[in-house]
Amino acid sequence: MLKLSTALSKIGLEVRARMGGFRPLNVLNTWIRTSLGYLYFKTKKGKVYLHSLIDMSDTLIIDGRINTVISGNAQQRAQLETALDHMEMTGEIIYGLYVSKESVMSCYVKDIHQQHIHFVDGAEGGYTKAAGVIKQKNAIAGKK
Repeated sequence: MLKLSTALSKIGLEVRARMGGFRPLNVLNTWIRTSLGYLYFKTKKGKVYLHSLIDMSDTLIIDGRINTVISGNAQQRAQLETALDHMEMTGEIIYGLYVSKESVMSCYVKDIHQQHIHFVDGAEGGYTKAAGVIKQKNAIAGKK
């Protein structure tokens, strides 16, 4: 589920990363803007925009590999892992998985209404950690 965080601690981390240090006025400004965004997403227009995020979110395919973030509960994740394990055992795929409690979204915006792309990754480097799982599997199998 997509949820906008208005926690000051999270916003403070974002401002530090973006500005290279802690700046109280920037934290306050970002918190106000985020809070307004939270209210906007409660409106009819905001809800339509949230639903369109799926269409505007990118699933990266690099070298024939799908890199994506999937949201679900523990039971759904177990079902997915069972299916992926079966496909891996039959030689159809090799996969890496990293479970994160949060996701990070970054955007490229050319036009807020139609021309922008959202890039989603698991917090703490989800794609990178999942790729590390694949590298370990390949090392064990003696593949590059």
